[in-house]
Amino acid sequence: MTTTSVGRPAADTAAELAKLFAAPLGAKGAAVMFLSYSGVIVRTPAGTVLVDPANLLTADDIAVLKKNGVKAVLYTHGHSDHFVIGTAQALARETGAVIVAEPTVAADLKAAGGIQADKIVTAAVGRDIQVAGLIIHAVVGKHVGPIMLYRVQAGSVSFFHGGDSAYVPVEDCRADIAFLPTGNPSPTASPEAALKMAQDVKPQVALLMHGAEAQHAAFAKLAARELPKMSVDVLRIGTVRILSLR
Repeated sequence: MTTTSVGRPAADTAAELAKLFAAPLGAKGAAVMFLSYSGVIVRTPAGTVLVDPANLLTADDIAVLKKNGVKAVLYTHGHSDHFVIGTAQALARETGAVIVAEPTVAADLKAAGGIQADKIVTAAVGRDIQVAGLIIHAVVGKHVGPIMLYRVQAGSVSFFHGGDSAYVPVEDCRADIAFLPTGNPSPTASPEAALKMAQDVKPQVALLMHGAEAQHAAFAKLAARELPKMSVDVLRIGTVRILSLR
């Protein structure tokens, strides 16, 4: 697997999003943009998925997403660095994306209104969610309050998103890409927990998020010893990565 990065000025998210959608992808390729905390945009040949965008997107950003299409927006839990109702409503309204959310988040969205009822899907364990050609598998995580972790199959590309959870068994979430939280400001995530997730998921590439530099470095050191064939990269806010997977 190879990766390339495209940097951007911090204030020009919409321009960077344009690069995300312009990047050519092979049949087994993905373009990833990090928003902050655990917010990511994942584009594959089968479509685009957002996870935990909180309030990290402007109206201009959402306009770019509308133009290029979004299949689903996933929310792991209701903390404000992961979920903000107004942004969720805007994404659903402007892009037509399906919202897949942890049960308390789904209930909040239904109570708030502004999104068609059939566009809100409550994540649940024991069954895969099939929306817009995606297959989404949810796992109960461990955090301060309820949290769901996700494995997404988007055509030939799969990814796992660990929210900012402590370790829970995720052997049934094998994926090409793993978005792993290493810590700060989460009270439950840690480099050690992220490593255990990686050992279960067995990704080709681990993309580190939701942590301090020292925690990312600690994970990389552990992974070099325990999972030497896995590529490790630290996500940077506003940076696009193009992944070529095996």
